[in-house]
Amino acid sequence: MPGTAIAVAACGPHEEIVGSRVPLPDTFGERVAEAGEVSLPAHWDGEVCGALVAHAAQGCRFGAPEVEVLGELATTAGAALGHAERRGQALCSVRDRVRDLIHSIDAHDGYTAGHSEEVVAWSCMVGERLRLSLPDLLELELGALLHDVGKVRLPGSILRKPGALTDAERALVDRHPVWGAELLEGVAGLEPVATIVRFHHERWDGMGYPDGLRRDRIPIASRIIAVCDAYQAMTSNRTYRSALPPAASASQLCAGSGTQFDPAVVECFVDILQERGWPL
Repeated sequence: MPGTAIAVAACGPHEEIVGSRVPLPDTFGERVAEAGEVSLPAHWDGEVCGALVAHAAQGCRFGAPEVEVLGELATTAGAALGHAERRGQALCSVRDRVRDLIHSIDAHDGYTAGHSEEVVAWSCMVGERLRLSLPDLLELELGALLHDVGKVRLPGSILRKPGALTDAERALVDRHPVWGAELLEGVAGLEPVATIVRFHHERWDGMGYPDGLRRDRIPIASRIIAVCDAYQAMTSNRTYRSALPPAASASQLCAGSGTQFDPAVVECFVDILQERGWPL
């Protein structure tokens, strides 16, 4: 379909354009191999949904075997794009159910619901800046919204306790990521979100909970939520302390960069704060 915008599924060394959308040339639709460059359509359900572009090393050209392999890769890319579209549609369809679930949290702990909405806003800004795909952004949004859903199993006396928690009470609170994941695993379409919720209290250095994951083993959405969750908590009044100013909260995030938090996520978050004119 000439003039249609397509998503770039893969593009050799030019990774910065992967995921972007470009106009579909009039001649596109068949394999083209010229001057060491191959352009292949990625099909899904009989329609072109994306493109794979590969560049040969300087002075080299693609032969028939290489073009055949790249054709298989383009087919795989088309299937992946189709899957991503279905995944996004499924996530959109469960949004209303998620909002209903949030109402039950609000009734149990009003702070948690309001807190989650702010974590969603920050998380989505960071996710967009880090160029997450649309389906990944939807999962991030739902994960941020539901990251504390496991707290519905905690008694109100612990949630609203004005003083320090006992060791036993802290152990119960630390179970809320697991409880939240267990709740979400039973909702069709929210299985990936359950994984995000389970790991949002893991630490970059592996000293977090519940499973002690470290670095890139922690889902990127969980790493984003960890930073945004911490910032929102620090800048909010709690029963046991007053809110910290934005500058002090940002400094705390930077102090935890590389230990508690993913350094790239902290850097991105602080950049967003500075662009918004917040004094740091």
